[in-house]
Amino acid sequence: MGKKVDKRIFKMPDKYSVSGRSSTITAAVWKSIMPYKNPTIDQVEENLKALGMSTEHSYCAYCGDKWTSWDHLFSVVVDSVYTGFFTDIFNLVPACSTCNSSKGNSEWREWMTNGSEKSPRYRITASKLSKLVENLDAFELKFKPSERSIDVLEFDKEIASLISKKEGIIAQMNDIQKDCNEVQDKFRKAYKARFEL
Repeated sequence: MGKKVDKRIFKMPDKYSVSGRSSTITAAVWKSIMPYKNPTIDQVEENLKALGMSTEHSYCAYCGDKWTSWDHLFSVVVDSVYTGFFTDIFNLVPACSTCNSSKGNSEWREWMTNGSEKSPRYRITASKLSKLVENLDAFELKFKPSERSIDVLEFDKEIASLISKKEGIIAQMNDIQKDCNEVQDKFRKAYKARFEL
């Protein structure tokens, strides 16, 4: 058996799985029904000002690094179900890719102060963390994003129909994955016979 390759030199591309994409389907369903509201420049400026930033000087609201996207402060999907929050400037903050993926659908304060090793608690100083939490508190106080949601229970029939259809698609994906596994085994044997003599 040969020595393993250092991942700093080479990393194999991820292995794909059809059934492994079920969370993508779930997110797509809920994000497809969620209202979106494009902000005005004044609203963006007001958002950033509440976070202690400006359009000329903005950064990840969670850790202070360079931002790459805007993140929902209050998650729109939790435990594979739409929460009733939506995409508007009053529920969005600039975030870096590390924070955005690490936070997932966690409650922002709990994640920032007690989260995984990629949360700000483990990546920035305590004083910087305290200041960023203070900024997010000011944002919440001003815009009250926790109160900007709809009661999804009012739409039980529609939600139940979407869940049923989504589960049907995921069942089909699982069936396709079984077929993929069988074909891959045949390809693997052909590869071994041809190239691993």
